[in-house]
Amino acid sequence: MKHLFISLLLALFTLPFAFADDHEEEYDHEEDIHLSSRDVAQFLKEHFPDQYQEMRELKEIEPEEFEEAYDEAYNLAHEYVMIKEESPQMAENFLEIEKAYIAIWKTADAAHEEGSSPAELAKRIKPKLNHIFELRHAMGKAELEMLEREVESFREEIESAEAAREEIIEEELQEILAEFDEHQNEDHDDSDEDEEDDEFDGF
Repeated sequence: MKHLFISLLLALFTLPFAFADDHEEEYDHEEDIHLSSRDVAQFLKEHFPDQYQEMRELKEIEPEEFEEAYDEAYNLAHEYVMIKEESPQMAENFLEIEKAYIAIWKTADAAHEEGSSPAELAKRIKPKLNHIFELRHAMGKAELEMLEREVESFREEIESAEAAREEIIEEELQEILAEFDEHQNEDHDDSDEDEEDDEFDGF
């Protein structure tokens, strides 16, 4: 099981994850969120202590593999922070899903060492997959509810704007007319001044 965390992280991030994929553009502040190495280490210590210890060992004996594992750990922590800003409960579900996958791969590794059959392994990991499905389903429902609230809020804005149609148009009209009067006054003032040579003549 040496360096198991590397393979686990790589496996986790190649799995389809609807929430992360579908909302990559939604987090327009994504680039503003930066985690330090201490932030990543603290995240691992708090949520994945075994993997944190393994990475500490890896840093000393396999620096290149450590850097690869660190990049994946950073992505995991970063994803968690983004989801938590949207919904703390969904962030906890996200963590539980990641931990469940780690448990599955550990179970598979142990089954291989024990010489278990595929049928025996399937029996052991199917309940975990069922739990992951339930968590993802709950996250999907929570996300749908948020989207529905956003749509309802947008609908109310549109209806409110329609009700205030004349006021909005009149306000914009007055702004344009005020700007027009200002430019007319400026043109009048310019005509009273003596013309001078301009190196930018023609503009």
